[in-house]
Amino acid sequence: RDECPPPDGSTPSSWRWRYPNLEELLARPPRRRPNLHRYLADKDPIVAANAAIALARAGDDSGRNRLADAVRSPTTSDPMRCAAVEALAALRGPPVVRLLWELIDQYGRREPPDGSNYDRSNYKANLHAELIRGLARHLDPADDPRFVEALRSRAPEVRLAALEAWSAGRRGTL
Repeated sequence: RDECPPPDGSTPSSWRWRYPNLEELLARPPRRRPNLHRYLADKDPIVAANAAIALARAGDDSGRNRLADAVRSPTTSDPMRCAAVEALAALRGPPVVRLLWELIDQYGRREPPDGSNYDRSNYKANLHAELIRGLARHLDPADDPRFVEALRSRAPEVRLAALEAWSAGRRGTL
């Protein structure tokens, strides 16, 4: 994992969630890469998720729904789920924002009431933080109440992601 958030038009080394084999694949000239589109329908969800992440990092949004599926899958590892969020957030357009809203509403609002053991619930603090970072690439924090809700999280990584979003925001005050 790299601690640098991916700027628009990022290079493989600037992604937060990194995997050397994926980076090597994307470093190849496009003509020497496999046809990743055919892997989006692979029966192995890990293969399909990796194809969708690679396509998104290359600017191709054809795997957008597959990325959301990878985030929703409880059998997908947390780092891969976060990489899928990061790749999804790198894409543009209203469908991406709608998916991020849906995923935050599903995975960012179910903290255990006593703040204990996030892993026993559907809530994942690192996933919530990545979703907040992703949404911040599309919306100013002043325009969406999910950023204020994230500031109230018991998880420090979620609060930090929300603070980062607010500090980069262009409108409103915290």
